[in-house]
Amino acid sequence: MSENNFKEVKSFVLKNIVPAKKGTICVDGRYAPKYSGMMARPGGNFREIMTLLALRKKLKLTVGQVVDLAVSAVENMGVTFNMHTDSHADPKDLTSIGCGHIAKAENPETAAMYGVKASDVKQALIYLRIKLEGRKYFNMVNLEGEHKEKGVLVITGSKKTVNHFNPRSKEMYFVFDQKRDEEFTKEFYKNLEINGVSFEEFKKISNDQLTATLRNLAKGLPIYEINADIKDPEIKFVGQVS
Repeated sequence: MSENNFKEVKSFVLKNIVPAKKGTICVDGRYAPKYSGMMARPGGNFREIMTLLALRKKLKLTVGQVVDLAVSAVENMGVTFNMHTDSHADPKDLTSIGCGHIAKAENPETAAMYGVKASDVKQALIYLRIKLEGRKYFNMVNLEGEHKEKGVLVITGSKKTVNHFNPRSKEMYFVFDQKRDEEFTKEFYKNLEINGVSFEEFKKISNDQLTATLRNLAKGLPIYEINADIKDPEIKFVGQVS
């Protein structure tokens, strides 16, 4: 990483720090500032469905039961069920999705990286869309444009985060709210009320799936840890997506 690249990232971060707020979005860099402050995590609220699909045989659950459990847990938490697609997806095909975290998992060529069967992910996506159609707490955002992320920003604080996209400079980054995501995942796990899988195992699979998505979508990009909670925000280069 060159000194110029670090200055570029620092400039972007300092201009795009925002207070954290309720709601969930994906790590995708195309989110406009109107979604500022929402917690960024791979797949939005579909993340836990993907984790449960990897555990489905161990828990002896059908795909439908996985979706039902995940939706019920989110309902119990009193939060909206947020996901995204994009303008490239076919709106008439319920398995077509513009979220790379989901799309790569339902692709037979990359599904094994997520520990899931591609057919399970497709079935879960269809069932979820039908199940939640018309419900006020279900939000499917349609992102515009192309992926032009310049790096990955891992947010280590919980009070402030960073915008994904700056409309003026046209710069965008993948953003992952690490600390807030872990807190959310703990609460979600408690609301699942399942036996046979520890939180540590659940979290490991979830993190392994995050790594798979970074390798599929952000290979070679620099990774920075950002603590924007402190007065003088800390920005640290920690490596590249391998």
